[in-house]
Amino acid sequence: GKLFVRKGFEPVFNVPVTFEQPERPLGTHVFTALPGKDESSFRWNVASFPGFAPTARKPAKVGKHDKAAKQEQPAVVLPSSTASEALQRVVIPPEAVEQISQLMTTGASLIISDKGLGPETGKGTDFIVLTR
Repeated sequence: GKLFVRKGFEPVFNVPVTFEQPERPLGTHVFTALPGKDESSFRWNVASFPGFAPTARKPAKVGKHDKAAKQEQPAVVLPSSTASEALQRVVIPPEAVEQISQLMTTGASLIISDKGLGPETGKGTDFIVLTR
C-alpha cells in the first residue's frame, strides 16, 4: 500500500496507494523506460515474476460416519495479475503521478510488487524486491 520513489540510489518521496481487488495477488512486475520514437516519449519493457496467494482454508465436510476426522481442505490458489492488470489495479494520487512524470527519464523503472521492499534496500542502494 505504499509507492516509493528513488532516484540516484536515494529516496525522493513516498506516498500511500490503494489497489483494486486487494485480495488478489499482484505478482512482481518491473517496467523499464526505454527511448521512444522521439525525445519526449518512452516505450516500456517489462519483466514479470508471478506470485500466488492462498485463500483461507476451509474445514472439510465431515460425514456422519467420520465425525472424528476434522481435516482442512487445501487452500485455493489465486493467480497473480498480469503486468497490464497490475498497472490498472494501482490507484495513485494525482499529485504523485505529476511528481513522477516530472522525474521520468530513460532507464527509469517502475516496480509493482506485493512483496514490498527487500531488507537490502537502503541508503545508497538500488531498489531491491524479493521475488520469492
